[in-house]
Amino acid sequence: MHLILYINENDQDKNIECPYCGETLPNLLPSKVSEYLNDISTGTKSARTIVEQYEFCLVHKLSNRITELKSDLLKIIKGQRHSEFRVDAVKRIQEIGKSKVGHPLLYQINYFESFQPGYYEPKGLEVISKTLIEMFAQPRILTENLCAPQSSSQYLVQVLVPETAIRLIAEDLGGIPLNMAKNVMNDSVEFGFYVHKDSNT
Repeated sequence: MHLILYINENDQDKNIECPYCGETLPNLLPSKVSEYLNDISTGTKSARTIVEQYEFCLVHKLSNRITELKSDLLKIIKGQRHSEFRVDAVKRIQEIGKSKVGHPLLYQINYFESFQPGYYEPKGLEVISKTLIEMFAQPRILTENLCAPQSSSQYLVQVLVPETAIRLIAEDLGGIPLNMAKNVMNDSVEFGFYVHKDSNT
């Protein structure tokens, strides 16, 4: 998982506005958001399509929305709230063995879609991952004891990313139940790749 930030040191004190909604953007933008903004400003990418407007604003507002989920996600980490993603991950470890789970090809490919945040993929995945790392990994809230038998990185990707995604999707759809949001997430993975495919080529 590569989380690279692009920022011009000379622009750190400047307020950059979203070309679509007019909101002030944070100085430290995730790389994909920064690259997208640069493409718009240089004329490489059109700033006029509805899809581009929707996806860009959806992504640049994510960090603050995820921060508001911290208390709920912390309950999952501490085992105070049930997580189907955690149960499934532990079950897979028990079924195929911890050594194979740690192998990026034998495990990640087989269960790739299980960890994808639906229509937030792929641009939103970087923002979600970066924000979760800042919230839980860098302060070392994700300890080995809390994450076992997963590693902290596996726990973040396999549990926290999808748990965050279904909460965001539930909010997007007017507060629908999380089990319904999970279905939407699973059904919208291919849609997310389709919408963003031009930016990945």
